[in-house]
Amino acid sequence: MARVISFFVSILILFSCNSISPVELAFYRTLNEGMEKSIKNISYHNDLVYKEFQNKKSDPSTATKASEWSGRMDLYKQLSDSLVKYIHGLKYDIDPIESKDGDKELVKKIFIAQNKSDELYDKILAYENEMFDVDETIKKAFLDKGSAVIKIDSTKIFFKRNYFLNQPLIAAKTILNKIENDVRLMENEFMTFCNYNTSVIIEHYDSFSTLIGQSSSIVKTGEEIKIQAGVGAFSAVSKPTVLIDGKVLKPENQNGVVIYSFKAPQKSGKYSKRITIEFIKEDGTKEKTSEVIEYTVKD
Repeated sequence: MARVISFFVSILILFSCNSISPVELAFYRTLNEGMEKSIKNISYHNDLVYKEFQNKKSDPSTATKASEWSGRMDLYKQLSDSLVKYIHGLKYDIDPIESKDGDKELVKKIFIAQNKSDELYDKILAYENEMFDVDETIKKAFLDKGSAVIKIDSTKIFFKRNYFLNQPLIAAKTILNKIENDVRLMENEFMTFCNYNTSVIIEHYDSFSTLIGQSSSIVKTGEEIKIQAGVGAFSAVSKPTVLIDGKVLKPENQNGVVIYSFKAPQKSGKYSKRITIEFIKEDGTKEKTSEVIEYTVKD
């Protein structure tokens, strides 16, 4: 089930020399900011999905079905929140007031000397296994399509050496944010599956906000990038249409979310894609929003 955070490996090895330049620090800060933005967007979406599911539990037309899925929905949220809380604790430990982005000694102390790298590795694997083991139906559905979100298909030694050994603080922050981003993506897939299987579409939504999230903002040539786009109401009731570089993509289910995957170009450099989302508001009026996402390809 586990896979590799492969696009970080070469970058971290490249920047693991004794000193780190201002350009390299700026590179990491940009990448880290992208991860933080993605986490915020996905978490917002997850909250909306969970809220919609809770509303179904009190609606007579959906209460019975929602009750059947409620235990699994709550467990997915609890498991995800627990791991995210642990990750936040690690981020707090490596971010004292006097810390600097280029500091390697603090990262060494926490992740190597105190063995937090091994502990994190074990918790990630345990989380993924627990998520899949909650329900055989869900497990089969995701395994059949080859879906697994957290990417650490490596040995514990490899994980420690490439992501934390001789790495600056900003690199450790970026890795932790990437893992948190993957946790929230996995939570989203499983919670959305539960919500979808309550069967009845609720013809109501409270507010609108477009969500555009990407799996990563820096990759190696030929690697896959996943874009998730939809409307904050996350229901097909809003009839969202998503355009990526002018190509029209329709949501495949009642949650109103498009997931678009593509391969990174074979040539290194900076690239972008324009995401346009058109939808109908609850008052019947049409709304349109557009955003450009950027990503960098490294050899």
